[in-house]
Amino acid sequence: MAAKILIVDDDLQGLKLVGLMLQRRGYTIVAARGGEQGLAKAVSDAPDLIILDVMMPDLDGLEVCRRLRSQSATSQIPVIIFTARAQVGDKVDGFQSGADDYITKPIHPNDLAARVDAALQRSALQTGNVQSAATAQVIGFLGVRGGVGTTTLALNTAAALATADGERRVILIDLQASAANVAVQLGLNAANDLTTLVGLEPNDITPAAIGPCLIRHASGLQLLLAGADQPATAAALTATQLAAVIGSVSQLAPVVVLDLGSTLDDLTLTALALCRRVVLALEPQRIAVVAAQNLAAQLERRGIPAARLSVALINHAPGAVMLDRRAIEAQLKLPIGVLLPPTPEVASQAADEASLIIHLQPGGLYAEQIRTLARQLTT
Repeated sequence: MAAKILIVDDDLQGLKLVGLMLQRRGYTIVAARGGEQGLAKAVSDAPDLIILDVMMPDLDGLEVCRRLRSQSATSQIPVIIFTARAQVGDKVDGFQSGADDYITKPIHPNDLAARVDAALQRSALQTGNVQSAATAQVIGFLGVRGGVGTTTLALNTAAALATADGERRVILIDLQASAANVAVQLGLNAANDLTTLVGLEPNDITPAAIGPCLIRHASGLQLLLAGADQPATAAALTATQLAAVIGSVSQLAPVVVLDLGSTLDDLTLTALALCRRVVLALEPQRIAVVAAQNLAAQLERRGIPAARLSVALINHAPGAVMLDRRAIEAQLKLPIGVLLPPTPEVASQAADEASLIIHLQPGGLYAEQIRTLARQLTT
């Protein structure tokens, strides 16, 4: 059944344009020309999602959102604020009123559809209306800033998870749309990868469809690559397709690791909603800690609670001045899972040999910390 979307906007022309745009994508549209009417239709029509303008004469959109959140019948309906007000303060006000997303006009139809898809998918996962990753432990690795070494951390931890307590099947999915880092780092190329799945309907993305796209690495890991020749592959997936990919992979292995890179976009948020645990990778430096604090706050607003988060501190420079671990924990109010030491020589060797640090130096401090992180993530 098509999702029902309530659009609340006093601008008749804007109502028609957005409604037509979404109708063409298969959604059922309900319209309200003002805040009071929007509140009434939110109750009477029980929409799956509400798109809400801010500037309306009878009742502004922020107040509408607050009232929606205060009523049990409407408190769980996802709300997207769609407005011309683009200042940072306006966005803060929007999220504080209870909105799930904040979009500024104008916007390309494809971008709007992607944001709607993502909001609906997150809502479905939270209410249990979509098969989630309950059959597997899904662990996401998210870099606070680019270049911190998120892929290296994800790969080494995934390999440690695969060998912990005997032999365990672990599948790693590369979702770095702009880099295809896993394929590049391990020197791999697959006949089938995420490119194969982009053209499928979500219902057709099944474990049987995923199977031929998996490639086995010498480490024992199985990998679903973004495709080194088409680095934008992951970005071409819709939120619904991505959820289907993760859900299907979760039926193939007890542990699924997601390499999410360092971009917090709608697809990343969709993936994060499926994760039981999320590891934030950052350097133990002041700017990185502030960025991590801001990122954790954004995730909290988007429905990813701090209880799911842990931190991996990655020290790249021998002899560098680092912030105290306890000070970082106090500032972030998040547990520091591990502090990874610098390993420039063995990291360079791993890159040259398309191998993993924990296999080249299994008795080293880095490997010990990675194994500690693996245990933390599965207990």
